[in-house]
Amino acid sequence: MTLNRMILRYITLSLIVFAAVFVPSKMTAQMQVSSGVFSPQDLIQNVFLSSGVEVLEVNYFGSTEAIGYFSAGQNNIGIETGIVMSTGKALDVDNTNDSGSNSSTTSMGQFSDPDLASLVAPLSIGDLCIFEIKFIPYADTVEFNYVFGSEEYEEYVCTPFNDVFGFFISGPGINGPFSNNGENIAIVPGTNDFVAIGTVNNGNPNQSPAACPPQNNQYFNVNPAGNQPMFDGFTDVFTARSIVMACDTYTIRLSLADASDFIFDSGVFLQAKSFGTTTIDVEVTTVSSNETIAEGCANGEGSF
Repeated sequence: MTLNRMILRYITLSLIVFAAVFVPSKMTAQMQVSSGVFSPQDLIQNVFLSSGVEVLEVNYFGSTEAIGYFSAGQNNIGIETGIVMSTGKALDVDNTNDSGSNSSTTSMGQFSDPDLASLVAPLSIGDLCIFEIKFIPYADTVEFNYVFGSEEYEEYVCTPFNDVFGFFISGPGINGPFSNNGENIAIVPGTNDFVAIGTVNNGNPNQSPAACPPQNNQYFNVNPAGNQPMFDGFTDVFTARSIVMACDTYTIRLSLADASDFIFDSGVFLQAKSFGTTTIDVEVTTVSSNETIAEGCANGEGSF
């Protein structure tokens, strides 16, 4: 690729992201998904990444048809723009929901993830898509926002069809049960439950409440027929968060898979510009009123 084409490529991507995030619309827009336009590296570096994090390396395992960029999602899922990961085709995600299971059945690759498989063992997993990101945080907490949705809702709650995903982070100071002492930070708020069909739901309308009671249903949203996205249900906007050591190197693996069968699809929406570190706000009050501090002149206050 020539230098001019590379410059044009990144200018185009920047303008698209800027328009989607910062330019207001005068009407309610329809959710739009594009796939194959941007590389996995572009999606992480130029869409997902916020401040306080330096990304050193991005690897992607799965079909490139399974990932894409989405926009105009605020009225549908509570996130305006970002990355969508799917166990089917990303381009199907902005279809309207028919309250049935209408997702693509296309095989999306045979990659594996032992950590993700352990969450639903002994069930098999397939149609994986995985981002693996090596990064350096420059503060002590790294976080990002996401939504999980699925075509398995609500007919397949309390069945073996328990589609699953995980955000596995490893590095200094982390001592979890997964590979490289990793920890899964895709957790239902206020619990130790990993986020999946079986842990966030409204029960199963085809079974008695006693046989299939709701699980963490305060975080679950039924998606009415005719609405976007195509998924029958989805979670609230959750925040994945981990305490880290500033300036050390970490790896996070974002993994999504079908479980038991590989027919009806699930997806994760990652909010644009949300992968970063928390920041410290500093307020300075001095007699000069311009935040200038000089030793020996007058008292001042700094609030962190």
